[in-house]
Amino acid sequence: MFAMSHYFRRHGFSVDCAADIEAARLFLSEREYVLAIVDVHLTGRAASDGLDLAERIRRELPRTVVIIMTALESPESERRAAEMGVHSFVRKPARLAYLADLAFTLLGCRPAKAV
Repeated sequence: MFAMSHYFRRHGFSVDCAADIEAARLFLSEREYVLAIVDVHLTGRAASDGLDLAERIRRELPRTVVIIMTALESPESERRAAEMGVHSFVRKPARLAYLADLAFTLLGCRPAKAV
């Protein structure tokens, strides 16, 4: 998570990283995002997973680009993500450069020059 947030910050993005589902929900209640990268497996007290969070984002923030990440091979998860309109489904481990290129393509922008 640190490498990803550092990379996107270096390329001009404001980044919030949620360590668990509760923190993610709090962030989403406070602001809108152009991009959400959501892991299928999220920790926290709530009985929820990343797909539930992605579904909420797609419903409440339809302009937000959503990328789902998972280390688990699950056709059911991929099907569910596609049905809710997730923009991409990425299997971990994924190279950071690949994820960043995908995000920039989905956003229709080029990365800012790294500082």
